[in-house]
Amino acid sequence: MSSHVHRIAMISSHLVPQKAGTLPSEFFPGEVIDESIFLSERNGNGVVITLNRPKSLNALNCALFVSLKKEFEKWESDEGVQVIVLRGNGKSYCAGGDIKELSSKTQQHGEGFPKFFFTREYNLDYFTSTLKTPQVTFWDGISMGGGLGISSHGPFRICTQNTVWAMPEIKIGLFPDVGGSYFLSRLPFPLGIFIGLTGERLGPGDLMHFSIATHFVPSERLNSLQDTLLSYQDKSIDKNTIKEIIEKFSQKAPSSELAAHFPVIQRTFCFHTVEEIIAALEKEDDPWSKKILQQLQTLCPVSLKVILQQIIRGKLLPIEDCFRMEYRIALRILAQENFHIGVESILGSKKKPVWQPQHLHDVSNEMVQRHFEPLKEELLFDERK
Repeated sequence: MSSHVHRIAMISSHLVPQKAGTLPSEFFPGEVIDESIFLSERNGNGVVITLNRPKSLNALNCALFVSLKKEFEKWESDEGVQVIVLRGNGKSYCAGGDIKELSSKTQQHGEGFPKFFFTREYNLDYFTSTLKTPQVTFWDGISMGGGLGISSHGPFRICTQNTVWAMPEIKIGLFPDVGGSYFLSRLPFPLGIFIGLTGERLGPGDLMHFSIATHFVPSERLNSLQDTLLSYQDKSIDKNTIKEIIEKFSQKAPSSELAAHFPVIQRTFCFHTVEEIIAALEKEDDPWSKKILQQLQTLCPVSLKVILQQIIRGKLLPIEDCFRMEYRIALRILAQENFHIGVESILGSKKKPVWQPQHLHDVSNEMVQRHFEPLKEELLFDERK
């Protein structure tokens, strides 16, 4: 048993019981939300929320979207909670959204399910992005996709020697949503475009070098950091105090492997069309550029073109409009076959996906533009309590 899992077992008597809830019967007939999908420990100055689906690498499903939103609302309204720590149980922080649930229930129920799924997910993401209580997230282990949507907008994002960070949605014919339009577009140009188009994995050195993470703390020091944050009593704890505490546990991160390739990224991913990016990569003769080029040539042509426009547009939008744009894109993509083709390739057949269409030149500007057009029913944000 890992030290963190053992720790959770030891403090179980102090966990705040989670009230079971229900999910829409048309999508989840007879199902009740499993109250063990996350753990909540109220202690001292704050609360620790632990994602607790370790067998699924803590992937976020609809039950978590609904339950976590209520949990964050509850603790934000509690004046005694001055810091919220978010982490994952097991070897992963969070592997992303539950793509198996999204794909299977969309095929079973049609367009109504992705409307529900993304409305609930994006409302959770938007709430955490505007959270009044300081949030400290431990990106320890796999940290990807949907898990970044509830943490990348927060003020304290801690990586460790175990962190594997990515927005890998392009691999399954999707796009980097959960606010990726906002946070990717605000990275040093054109790093966000590179991350979105390739789904490349970043390590702790990369995250610190490009200020994606705010601190590097060895995983074996996370529990002590957490205890110190929760037990601090010298004065009221605020963001400056939280930063000072984290820095006492921080160390110098490993060197960034991606930094050496950033000049190539700047030369090749700075264009406004995918075709120009590929042409630029073809002019590079180093092994790394050739590897990236080969990867791009295997990915979904529709998603590649949509993602590039998504990140370009996201740079000019406030965060709430980024979520509205992503909701439009998500429903349009889920109405097509590529996402289901990608999921089947990853989780099922393990065969190379055959995208529709298969080639970039068959994806017209009109096809791309349709993903961004207004919907009859746009994304609605819950009224803040």
